[in-house]
Amino acid sequence: MAMLSMAGPPSPSRPRRKRPESLQFHSLRETTLREQMEREDRSELWPVQQRQEEHPDESSPGGPWSGRAGWGRDQTGVLIRYPQGGREVRPCSRVEDLSWAPELASYLRSCGVKECSPVQSLLWPAVSQLRSVVAVAGRAQGKTVGWLLPLLAQVWQPYSSLVPGSGPLAVVLCSSQDEAAAVAARAAAVLAGSGHHLRVAATGTQSGLLYNGCHLLCTSAPRLVELLEQGAVSMARCCHLVVESSHLTLHLQHLQVEEVLLTWRRCRTPDPGLPDQVVVVGEEWSPALASLTSRVLPRWRPVLLLASLPEAVLYSGLSVLPLPQTSQEAKLASLLQLLHQRPSPLALCCSS
Repeated sequence: MAMLSMAGPPSPSRPRRKRPESLQFHSLRETTLREQMEREDRSELWPVQQRQEEHPDESSPGGPWSGRAGWGRDQTGVLIRYPQGGREVRPCSRVEDLSWAPELASYLRSCGVKECSPVQSLLWPAVSQLRSVVAVAGRAQGKTVGWLLPLLAQVWQPYSSLVPGSGPLAVVLCSSQDEAAAVAARAAAVLAGSGHHLRVAATGTQSGLLYNGCHLLCTSAPRLVELLEQGAVSMARCCHLVVESSHLTLHLQHLQVEEVLLTWRRCRTPDPGLPDQVVVVGEEWSPALASLTSRVLPRWRPVLLLASLPEAVLYSGLSVLPLPQTSQEAKLASLLQLLHQRPSPLALCCSS
């Protein structure tokens, strides 16, 4: 039985994979934790004892969220933190639960999709309810589809009180122009399968749509800042802003992302009849994401979704102490000693 206890100092280990130097922004403690936990059977890693801790102010790691949380294998397996006074999000588990967009449910069934991933089970209802969301999940967990489907279902609804103009209704900030083009292509494919027609543009590929107006604009933050300075695009009509692949986008463009958010906030006229939604999705709870959520995003009161156990532990600020790879009796003895030494709440993870 291999066990990990979220207490004590970390143990260094060999890096799991090579990364470009510019992307190695995590501390040794974070890298070690991810490697230790990913070496185990991920389906068997789950908290035995959950740490629940109030964050008294928005400058702490928990920032704008209350201490009310839930993580359970019997439900979605996602750690959820709500803003103070925020209502709960009821998860969906099947495509049939997508009552807010029957056209998209039909499209998913035609693609052979019957069930949703854990992060999708909460992203779909949260985004469809116009909630702002920060979601962290591993690779190939359907994060993009998790926000894209309910966002498109909102954008093709009539917005009666929009200011005159031709600016986009939704903006997606990506880590690169290639990723922006890929997201735009996926949105176009979803729309083609649903029978709805919206103008989708990606900067660098369809510049005419930028000037003539589009519903969904996919771009990078530096490129959008240039377009705003040139007057080529206005964010006065924007009701939804998405930060895709935040572990890369914020690391490479965090200053421009914050500039876009602040510009949007200044140019938007408050209107209770219009959505004001921010969605941030990525693979890691990075320092840049923690900074953004504590300093800029509290105004939007986002729901935090962590569908990765290592990232949830990093978010909680727990350190790791691997038990020695010896006999089961020695591990149990070490565990009992640890419990006697650490009476405060801690999280335990095992693979058996």
